[in-house]
Amino acid sequence: MYMKKNKRISLIKYWTTRYLITLFIGLFIIAIISIYWIKQTKIEFNIERAQHLAGLIAERVPIYEDEIDIQLSFQKILARTIRENRLKSRPHVYIVNQKRKTLFQEPRDIPELPDDILTEVINGNQNDKKYKANPSQNQVDYLYFVKSTVTDPNTEEVLGYVIIGLSENEIVYWDQELRLVIVMIIGLALLGWAVIYFLSRRISQPIQNVAEAAKQIQQGNYNIQLFDKIEEKEVHDLVNSFKEMSHRLKQLEILRATLLAGVTHELKTPVASISGLIQAVRDEVVIGEEATEFMDISLSELNRLQLMINDLLDFNAFTAGSIKMKKEKIDLSAMIVEAATQWHVSQPSPTYTLDIQNASEPLYSDVDPLRIQQIIVNLLNNAKEALPEGTGHIAVNIRRDQQDTVLDIRDTGIGIPPEEQSFIFERFYRGNHKKHRIRGLGLGLSFSQLIAHAHHGELYLKESSKNGTIFTLTLPLSNDNRSK
Repeated sequence: MYMKKNKRISLIKYWTTRYLITLFIGLFIIAIISIYWIKQTKIEFNIERAQHLAGLIAERVPIYEDEIDIQLSFQKILARTIRENRLKSRPHVYIVNQKRKTLFQEPRDIPELPDDILTEVINGNQNDKKYKANPSQNQVDYLYFVKSTVTDPNTEEVLGYVIIGLSENEIVYWDQELRLVIVMIIGLALLGWAVIYFLSRRISQPIQNVAEAAKQIQQGNYNIQLFDKIEEKEVHDLVNSFKEMSHRLKQLEILRATLLAGVTHELKTPVASISGLIQAVRDEVVIGEEATEFMDISLSELNRLQLMINDLLDFNAFTAGSIKMKKEKIDLSAMIVEAATQWHVSQPSPTYTLDIQNASEPLYSDVDPLRIQQIIVNLLNNAKEALPEGTGHIAVNIRRDQQDTVLDIRDTGIGIPPEEQSFIFERFYRGNHKKHRIRGLGLGLSFSQLIAHAHHGELYLKESSKNGTIFTLTLPLSNDNRSK
């Protein structure tokens, strides 16, 4: 069955698309609010201006005995007053007397105000209420009305009212404002898109470079170049970590090839030696006691080869987790003393001194005694091999540190070079001074560290210099011993 792969999109496309959608939604909401606010502001502004205009007309209108004296001078004053107030369109001006009879209207062709609207405008105090105009026509308009009272300047008697009507379509005429809003929205959208595109590209470019470098490493090319002058901390950390990882992988790849050649050589050497010795005996090149000596050497080489193969098999089995440890509660300090003493006694004619400093109290732990003894023997063997010409001093120090048993094994040997210290726990790694002096696979420290981890402990190089080396093993105490 054909399976459609999930299509991946670039970081730039992902963020710019989502940002633009969010930006347009936000700008659309802002535009709606802005348009509504502009509309209401223009209505309020024009109503206030119309109210002011009505007041000016009311001060100048000549009403006598419920009639208006329409003179040319009044019409000029009315036209000038409307012009000075800068209304965009000519308003509807009604002048009515106290009996609500329309005495004057301008323009002349506008319909008279219905009685219900006239009564409501005169009696009401709302200027923001709109009324339907021209209901009989197909095009319906709405009018806002304001009024001002005409009074007798001598008696303060109400003579009539000046009513001004403003068309909604005209007072909210806002082509300029609408164009400004549209230009502003489009400008903000383009600016926002440009900013997010630039920022996304700035962030995504180093990530793309890392992805390309990862492909090169996958193809076996570890010589990668990455630009690390990046201001963003997270991206800078990513690039630097990747560069360090690639450098480490390059070192490990070189080390792997070197170690594989070394392991092959270590396994091949005894085989070649055994083959040559047996062939000499078979061809009767040597006879008698010399032939017996050749066979003894062959057996010795065979035993050494068997030990290396067993070490390799044990290491692989332990790595795969197929070896179960047989833990038991023991006095770890006493067991370490016993193992170190037995190791020292078994050494042929030792030319060095061994000093064991035991803890001041029993230290009980749940461990596999055979595996812990294997770690101790391996550390002591390494300490002895580091001594120049087999002479010097080895110190074993056992102590308690809070909830752990701590074992320090110190020697006065030649030390481990600084450039080799980060590799000593790599499997099959052997230092330069061991390659030509001591035969082996280089699994001792790796295997010992695996055993320590299996006991929830740790094995590490504490310090090393030309004056000697200290390895430290920590193992957790048993639960009942921790509370003491």
